[in-house]
Parts: sequence; structure tokens; C-alpha cells
Amino acid sequence: MLYHFELQMAGVILLGAMLACGVFMYIRRRRDRFLQEAAESRLMRGDGDGDDSTTTTTAAAAAAAVDDTRNGGTEPGDRGGADGPGDGKP
Repeated sequence: MLYHFELQMAGVILLGAMLACGVFMYIRRRRDRFLQEAAESRLMRGDGDGDDSTTTTTAAAAAAAVDDTRNGGTEPGDRGGADGPGDGKP
């Protein structure tokens, strides 16, 4: 049977874990939003001819670059692989 003190300690541990996860998720969401806005701004600066096919291709490349950085790679196109992130192999 758990006593009052043990229940309080379990609550403190759970509260700390929930706070840490919340802060981590907040920072991750801000980083993802920053990366997406950076990719979109690069897309807007690079697209000046109005050709829709180029825009679609560039948008797909920008989305892939954002996905690559989410998957642990340090460079666009680097997915991490067995050697770890930053090995230079796509």
C-alpha cells in the first residue's frame, strides 16, 4: 500500500516529467516552424518566372530538406544511416 509521502513523490516525478516533455515539444515545434518558414522563404526568393512546374518541384525539394533535418541529418539530403548523422552519404 502506498502511503501519502510515496504518492506525493510519484506526483512530483510525474509533474517533472510532464514539464520536461512539454518544454521539449514546445522547442521542437518552434524549431520545425522556423525551418518550414526558412524553406518557404527560400522558395519564394528562388521563384521569379511564374512557371508552376518549377514551383512544384522546388516546393517538393524544400519539403524534403525540412524532412531530412527532422530525421536526424545535419545537412539536407543526409538521412543519418547506419554510420550516424553527418556521414556525408544520402
